Amino acid sequence: MLVHGFAPTALGGLRTYAELAAEHPRVPVIVGAFGGLSWPPLVDLAARRANLFPDTSGVLLVFGLRAAVRAPPEQCLFGPNTPYGDVLASGATLEAAVEDPTVRDLVLGGNLGRVLGERARRERRRPGRPVMGRRIPGRLVRG
Repeated sequence: MLVHGFAPTALGGLRTYAELAAEHPRVPVIVGAFGGLSWPPLVDLAARRANLFPDTSGVLLVFGLRAAVRAPPEQCLFGPNTPYGDVLASGATLEAAVEDPTVRDLVLGGNLGRVLGERARRERRRPGRPVMGRRIPGRLVRG
């Protein structure tokens, strides 16, 4: 589930999203726009809730991005905020901020591939449901 993370969402909204994630532990809750100006509590909430995923599309500060990929890196999802952001600029920021190539690969697509893959495995168990998700390469393609 993708939920809005920037204004007017504030700390109370982020806590509501974390509560929603707690009530539905099998549902991935992706918080778009990195929680906006309330990103520090989002990083802390995600560290305590395995199915709460910050999306980097609203990252305003490089040290916020570094904090997100440390706590924990398996939950941070790359988002360039297109059409307002630029995928290559966002990718370059991530590449500059995250030294570990394994963590970069997770954020750039490995984590999302895992989230979508988990959903696909659940969907396959239900007859008549389409299978969603596939492995997304964890690197940027530069043209």
